[in-house]
Amino acid sequence: MAYKISKESEAELRRAVNNFNSKVKRLESVDREIDIPEKANIEAIKDRVTNKWELNREIDKLERFTQRNAEELIKNKSGVVLSRWEFENIQREQKRLSARLLREIERYGKIKPSEFGEKQALSYAQMGDDKLFNLKSRYKAISNKKIKDINKDQLSKLIGYINTTNANYRSTKKEIFYDNFIDGTLLNLGYIIGYDKDKIKHIKDKLNELTPDQFIKAFNSELSLRYIQDKNVSPDKSKPQEEQTLTEKQIGQLTDDLTPVLDELYENIDTIVDSYK
Repeated sequence: MAYKISKESEAELRRAVNNFNSKVKRLESVDREIDIPEKANIEAIKDRVTNKWELNREIDKLERFTQRNAEELIKNKSGVVLSRWEFENIQREQKRLSARLLREIERYGKIKPSEFGEKQALSYAQMGDDKLFNLKSRYKAISNKKIKDINKDQLSKLIGYINTTNANYRSTKKEIFYDNFIDGTLLNLGYIIGYDKDKIKHIKDKLNELTPDQFIKAFNSELSLRYIQDKNVSPDKSKPQEEQTLTEKQIGQLTDDLTPVLDELYENIDTIVDSYK
């Protein structure tokens, strides 16, 4: 669900969009080495912001483009040409996301995961967790690139990392993952291995008591939830839709792997959920 902005904030956004689009229109008739930005769309911005800080950043970004010389072109050491406005946008996002990723790395690394509600002795940092490795890799990919030096391909990759990281942080992503796990992964795997429907319903109902944010915290800590997600059956893209079936051997292996985990999760789901409320 998109963030519901106030009338005052919407009026401020509308002014910023109108001024931004007016400048874009003025520049459309000027020969330039690179393309000018596309015109801003109020509804698209309202749909993608999820809190007041994101909204303020969007407004600030629009307003900075209307400043004098924001469209001035800059060429870096590798010959990449950017407007002063684009150059500043990338630098700001680098700095902001690097700081946020570093905080997440430190916070997540300190988590001592649980196994069916029982805390383990080692933290994710001590265990060498895959998610922690991925966070560190993304931090390095975003923070280690200097825009003044990078070439066109490196810039394209950097912008891709920035856009993907921003998308991952949006709360709507949490809600989608929350719904997909409870109503998708859990029910799908339970159906495939023929697991007790009443037990699956009980696990589902208990997980539904958590908010998306609470569920993400539980998922990050509770190893059984992550194990179930890892066992989710992804479609084989090399096969047509009608051939997307598992062999008896595959189903048997899934059953052997998941049944004891689901049994333990069912027995301990009350304790797990209550600890994250």
